[in-house]
Amino acid sequence: INVFVNGIFQGFTFCRFYRPDLKEKNISVDGLSGFRYSHPHPLKLGDVVEVKVHANRYTFPKRDKVTIE
Repeated sequence: INVFVNGIFQGFTFCRFYRPDLKEKNISVDGLSGFRYSHPHPLKLGDVVEVKVHANRYTFPKRDKVTIE
């Protein structure tokens, strides 16, 4: 998973956490689709955080971007 803040690449993380709900819905073959990411710098009001799947055609439905309020 690639993480961007305000369109600028911040870092990446791997999907290593088991998500039985995604496996049950056939979104993930093995269920290892959960991830965590700790931002290296504090987020500010108005920052837009975007996550993108790396090396995969999958795109997140609806909520791939979150604005910090």
